[in-house]
Parts: sequence; C-alpha cells; structure tokens
Amino acid sequence: MPESVSAVIPCFNSQEWIEEAVDSALSQTHPLSEVVCVDDGSTDDTLALLEALKQRDDRVRVLAQSNSGAPAARNAGLSVVTSTWVQFLDADDVLAPEKVEHQLGIAREAGRPLDIIAGSYFSRSQDDQLERIDVAVGDPWLGLLTFRFGITSSMLWRADAVREAGGWAEGWKSSQEMELAGRMLAAGKRAVMDDRPLVTVRDRPRSVKSAEGAWHRALSLRIDLIETAREDLSAQDRSEVLRVLFGSLRKFYVEHPAEAVELHDRLFGRSYEPQADDLSGPMYCKLYEILGFRRTERLRAIAGRMKPRKK
Repeated sequence: MPESVSAVIPCFNSQEWIEEAVDSALSQTHPLSEVVCVDDGSTDDTLALLEALKQRDDRVRVLAQSNSGAPAARNAGLSVVTSTWVQFLDADDVLAPEKVEHQLGIAREAGRPLDIIAGSYFSRSQDDQLERIDVAVGDPWLGLLTFRFGITSSMLWRADAVREAGGWAEGWKSSQEMELAGRMLAAGKRAVMDDRPLVTVRDRPRSVKSAEGAWHRALSLRIDLIETAREDLSAQDRSEVLRVLFGSLRKFYVEHPAEAVELHDRLFGRSYEPQADDLSGPMYCKLYEILGFRRTERLRAIAGRMKPRKK
C-alpha cells in the first residue's frame, strides 16, 4: 500500500502565488491525501482564493488563524494531518510533479527508516534567473552545518518524527527548517541527502534589518549545533565545517564587525588555524596567527578603504 503524504502550506498575503503552489501539490505523480492551507491572518484576497481552490478540489483543506508566523501555521497544519509523510510547502514555492514520488522512492530504498529527505532546489531570482542550490551529499550533519541542507519546501518529513521533536519553533524568524532539523538529528532521527532539485523557490526581497538578523541567527544556530554534532562528524568533516563557518564569519564581519567577533570567539577562541583558500590567503593566515580575528579583520578593512578607486 502506497505511503500517504499530506502537504501543509502556510499562507500570508500570498494571493500572487498561492494558486500555483497549491496546483503543484495537487499535481504530484504520487497523489497527495490532502493539501492543508493555513491562512495566517492575510489582509489581501488569499483566504478567498483558498476557499475557491477548496471548491475545485476536495483534497484542499483551509484553516484560518490570526497572524502568528509561518512556524505556527505549519504546526497548525501538522496537528490535523494523518498521513505518514508531510510536505511543508511555502506559499510562493513550486514543486516539480515527481518531487514527492521521487523522495518516497529514496525512503523505500534506504534500507532503514528515514525521518527527513533533504533535497537540492532551484532558486528563482527577482529577474527570473534560476540558480541550482545543491545539498552536501553524504553526512547530514555536514550539510546542516555548512549551509547545504536544502530548504523547507525541498524536504520531505516523517510527520510523527516532527511531532516527537516538538514541531516547529514558533519564535524563530528565519533558519526555521535548520533549527528543526538540528533538533531532530540531535534526537537520533535519520536524514538522507537528495541531490536532485525538484523544487523552485522564489527569492523575495527582505529588509536590511531582517537580512542582518537572519545571518546572525543562521551562524549562531550552527555554532550551537557543532558540539552536538561532534561525535557524528569525522575529523575531515569537522575541518570542513569550521572552514565554511570561518569564511562566513569573515563575510559577516564586513557589515557587522561586533557580532562577527562575538560569534568567532564563541566558536574558535585563539586556537584555530585557518586554511589558506580563496577567501583566506597565506598572508591572512599568518596575520590571524599573530593578531587574532578582530585585529586582522580590522586591518583588512582599513587596507580596503585605502585602495585607490578605479576611475
């Protein structure tokens, strides 16, 4: 008997995209049992559109709540589904028709129970350009800690495993799927990486303040998870995680030096030896050894300001 799958779609002022998202869920080659759309206090015509979609296909269920955020809306949908698997789908994302069938096949062939299938995806820019974003094939912890674990809509989740982990953290404004996946992996849940991109995610503009907070939360989350993951990472993978995080902190320093130094000191202290790569050349590594992170980055910033501008 085929395993049952439900979709849960949190919706807030999504009138421009919601029909395409719902249709992509209803058109799966592995038919979904239901598509639960949770209107999160929309002030546009989203709720009216959802009711019309419900009349068109009786698999569509509509819940409405006051504005509480996407994690709360996902939890509300999760509370009513009875399927084995759940496809959380953001209202402006689109599934390829074979997405669910493909990932269920991965689960069947795994030879062990799985709780998350984390997939690659396409990111569609505001000027309609597609960029392929690949997961880190192999160790799920490595993917999670190096920002290569997919995104909410590109994953397939075992519903009971999400419930056992406590559901979505409703206070999180970004990196929500990473926070949930981290808790699940820490609790012994099993994940596998799927390198076939079968979701298209719209890259929508965010305010500067929102982007700043997202960067800080993403970096802080991964730093918190490193100690949890230590036993599951090989020495080589741990080295790669630290290299990626160090490079991310260097980029973050450009706009947010105080926050970057704080996060650096939490993770690295003074014992880290950066690897020479495209971002950190041999000279940088030597200065870091002598001066430390804050002084080296400050020196680099001063040197950058002193470079003559091209005419």
